[in-house]
Amino acid sequence: MEYVDGLTLGELMDEFEGGRLDARRTVSIFTQIAAALDHGFRMGIIHREIRPNAIMITEGDQAKLHDLGLTKDEGSRFLEGENAYYVSPEQAKGGPADTRSDLYSLGCCVFHALTGEPPFQGGGPKEILGRRLLAEPPNPMEAAPELPVELGKICTRMMARDPKDRFQTPAELMEAMRQVTFVQATAQQRPTTRGAAGVPARAGRRTRGRARAGRAGGGRATTGRRRFKR
Repeated sequence: MEYVDGLTLGELMDEFEGGRLDARRTVSIFTQIAAALDHGFRMGIIHREIRPNAIMITEGDQAKLHDLGLTKDEGSRFLEGENAYYVSPEQAKGGPADTRSDLYSLGCCVFHALTGEPPFQGGGPKEILGRRLLAEPPNPMEAAPELPVELGKICTRMMARDPKDRFQTPAELMEAMRQVTFVQATAQQRPTTRGAAGVPARAGRRTRGRARAGRAGGGRATTGRRRFKR
């Protein structure tokens, strides 16, 4: 077990204008999460409920995935609340999930981090699901044309409706992320106010999230316990 002090990805995005993270930071965070999924994949573990609040960011932008291996298939529960924006089409239809389902949900999180909004929106879960099942996955470059072309392609492939068209393993995603090139160096993205240790300060807002999380790199898949609820 590891006791983690940090922010959820959702809270971190809230610290920046438009709720967006820059491309470099996004690639770094999600390459780490892909490494955690790869560890789970090798152990036969599927997360099933990846969303911004299942990802913790600690000092130095270390990314950790919690609740790995705890979630069970529970049908319509995946259409409730935050999950509706990130669940894979096959899970939403009551089908079985595999690691490609996790990669789909992770792709929705990547899109959200890059653009400030989930890829599919609507008046309710049914409307969101309808768009997900009928529309082609959006390219984040439509909202953020300055992004590296490779990153836009990675994101849309992760969100492909047919699991066969997605990355087939987390290792494939990790390799693709490592191939993303940036035209020029950019300054580290910073919110208006930061804490002394490098984690954005939460002045006047919720206390930082704390969780027992699986290491993104080392991959210890452990239970999650948070002192907050979004």
